[in-house]
Amino acid sequence: MNSIKFSIVTPVYNGEAFIARTIESVLDQTVPPYEYNIVDGGSTDRTVEICDSYREQFAEKGSGIRLSRRGIRAFTTG
Repeated sequence: MNSIKFSIVTPVYNGEAFIARTIESVLDQTVPPYEYNIVDGGSTDRTVEICDSYREQFAEKGSGIRLSRRGIRAFTTG
Protein backbone atom coordinates (compact mmCIF):
# COMPACT_ATOMS: atom_id res chain seq x y z
CA MET A 1 0.00 0.00 0.00
CA ASN A 2 1.29 3.41 -0.95
CA SER A 3 1.45 5.86 1.96
CA ILE A 4 2.24 8.93 -0.17
CA LYS A 5 -0.67 11.37 -0.20
CA PHE A 6 -0.61 14.51 -2.28
CA SER A 7 -3.00 16.80 -4.09
CA ILE A 8 -2.84 18.36 -7.53
CA VAL A 9 -4.74 21.50 -8.49
CA THR A 10 -4.97 22.59 -12.12
CA PRO A 11 -6.42 26.07 -12.59
CA VAL A 12 -7.56 26.65 -16.16
CA TYR A 13 -9.12 29.38 -18.24
CA ASN A 14 -9.73 28.87 -21.97
CA GLY A 15 -7.30 25.96 -21.99
CA GLU A 16 -8.79 23.76 -24.69
CA ALA A 17 -5.40 23.51 -26.41
CA PHE A 18 -3.74 21.77 -23.45
CA ILE A 19 -6.25 20.58 -20.84
CA ALA A 20 -6.69 17.06 -22.29
CA ARG A 21 -2.95 16.48 -22.22
CA THR A 22 -2.81 17.76 -18.66
CA ILE A 23 -5.59 15.42 -17.50
CA GLU A 24 -4.04 12.46 -19.34
CA SER A 25 -0.74 13.13 -17.62
CA VAL A 26 -2.35 13.01 -14.19
CA LEU A 27 -4.39 9.89 -15.00
CA ASP A 28 -1.27 8.10 -16.29
CA GLN A 29 0.80 8.56 -13.13
CA THR A 30 1.98 5.38 -11.43
CA VAL A 31 1.28 6.97 -8.05
CA PRO A 32 -2.14 8.58 -8.31
CA PRO A 33 -2.83 11.75 -6.38
CA TYR A 34 -4.92 11.54 -3.23
CA GLU A 35 -6.91 14.41 -4.65
CA TYR A 36 -7.01 16.02 -8.10
CA ASN A 37 -8.92 19.21 -8.76
CA ILE A 38 -9.43 21.01 -12.04
CA VAL A 39 -10.74 24.49 -11.39
CA ASP A 40 -12.22 26.30 -14.36
CA GLY A 41 -12.40 30.07 -14.12
CA GLY A 42 -15.33 30.52 -16.50
CA SER A 43 -13.79 29.44 -19.79
CA THR A 44 -15.60 30.45 -22.98
CA ASP A 45 -13.93 27.89 -25.24
CA ARG A 46 -14.28 24.07 -25.17
CA THR A 47 -12.33 23.61 -21.92
CA VAL A 48 -15.34 22.52 -19.85
CA GLU A 49 -16.60 20.19 -22.60
CA ILE A 50 -13.18 18.53 -22.76
CA CYS A 51 -13.05 18.16 -18.98
CA ASP A 52 -16.55 16.70 -18.98
CA SER A 53 -15.44 14.09 -21.52
CA TYR A 54 -13.25 12.56 -18.79
CA ARG A 55 -16.26 11.92 -16.53
CA GLU A 56 -16.20 8.14 -17.12
CA GLN A 57 -12.47 7.80 -16.46
CA PHE A 58 -12.85 9.67 -13.18
CA ALA A 59 -15.85 7.50 -12.27
CA GLU A 60 -13.69 4.40 -12.83
CA LYS A 61 -11.39 5.78 -10.13
CA GLY A 62 -14.36 6.16 -7.77
CA SER A 63 -14.93 9.87 -8.23
CA GLY A 64 -16.98 12.31 -10.25
CA ILE A 65 -17.58 15.94 -11.09
CA ARG A 66 -18.53 18.45 -8.46
CA LEU A 67 -20.06 21.77 -9.50
CA SER A 68 -19.63 24.68 -7.15
CA ARG A 69 -21.04 28.18 -7.22
CA ARG A 70 -20.13 30.84 -9.75
CA GLY A 71 -19.71 28.31 -12.55
CA ILE A 72 -16.47 26.87 -11.20
CA ARG A 73 -16.13 23.18 -11.99
CA ALA A 74 -13.98 20.83 -9.98
CA PHE A 75 -13.11 17.19 -10.63
CA THR A 76 -11.93 15.30 -7.60
CA THR A 77 -10.33 11.88 -7.55
CA GLY A 78 -9.71 11.78 -3.80
